Amino acid sequence: MSSIIRPTVAISAASTRTASHPRARSRWYTGSGIYREVHLLTGPAVHIEPTWPRVTTDGDVVTVRTKVTNTTDADTTAEVAGVVTGPQSDEHPLAAQTVDIPRCGEAIIDHELRIDGAQHWSPAHPHFHEARVVVGPADTGHGEADKTDEATARFGIRDLSVTVDGLSIDGEDHMLRGACIRPDNGMLGAATFRDAGTRRVRILKEAGFNAIRSAHNPASRALLDACRGRAEVEQDRRRQGPGAGPHPAGHQLHQRPSEPGG
Repeated sequence: MSSIIRPTVAISAASTRTASHPRARSRWYTGSGIYREVHLLTGPAVHIEPTWPRVTTDGDVVTVRTKVTNTTDADTTAEVAGVVTGPQSDEHPLAAQTVDIPRCGEAIIDHELRIDGAQHWSPAHPHFHEARVVVGPADTGHGEADKTDEATARFGIRDLSVTVDGLSIDGEDHMLRGACIRPDNGMLGAATFRDAGTRRVRILKEAGFNAIRSAHNPASRALLDACRGRAEVEQDRRRQGPGAGPHPAGHQLHQRPSEPGG
C-alpha cells in the first residue's frame, strides 16, 4: 500500500473495520476479525465496476452486461467493446458501443451474440467460455493502447431448470448427491485458504459428491472457483441471523429490489 498512499496529503489513511457485537454476527459464529481476502482496488476514473461483466445465457445466445462508472465531475463518452473466447480458443467479437455516462454516474451496456454450435457446460463436460470487455475513449478506433480499463468473466453455456423431478441441465435430469459444508476450515480455523478450499472440493468429488451447499454463510470466492474447476454444482446460502425477521447486518442490506429474499 505504500505506493498508493499519497505522502503529500496531511492525513492519508486506509482502514477496515470489523463488527463483533452479538447482533452483528450470524448464528454460526466463526470468530471476530477479517478471515477472507480484502483487496484495495485502484483504477482509472472511468472504469468497469468490480464483479462485472456479468453473463447470462439462453440456449446459444449469450448476453454480456457491463457496468461502467464515471467518477469525474464532468460528463463523458466512452466506447465499450470486447470478445468472447470459447474452449477451443474460438473468438466471437462484441461490437463496439458508444455510451454517454453522466458525471459521478454510471451506465450499463448489454452485448448480445449467438454462438452457433457452442460447446455447453455440464458436470461431465465442463466447457468454459470467457468474456473480455474493454473500455476506452470514444472515437479512437479502440486499439489496445487506447483502453482505460478491462475485465473478464468466465462462464459456462447451459440452460438450468428445477422441477419436481430435480435439477435439469440442458434438458438432462441430474441427481444431486450433495453435502453441506461450513465456512471454516476445521483445525485451520476461520481463515480462508485457497488450497484448503480446493482440497475440500477434491475430496468430496472423489467420494462421489457432485453438489455442495454452503451452510450458514455464503461460500468464499476460493471455494466457488474450486467448484467451477471440478464441475461441482454449488448452492449458496445467504447470511443467517439469529431469530426471526431481518438481521441488522444481513444480506438484505445489499439486496436489489428485484431479488427475492432468502
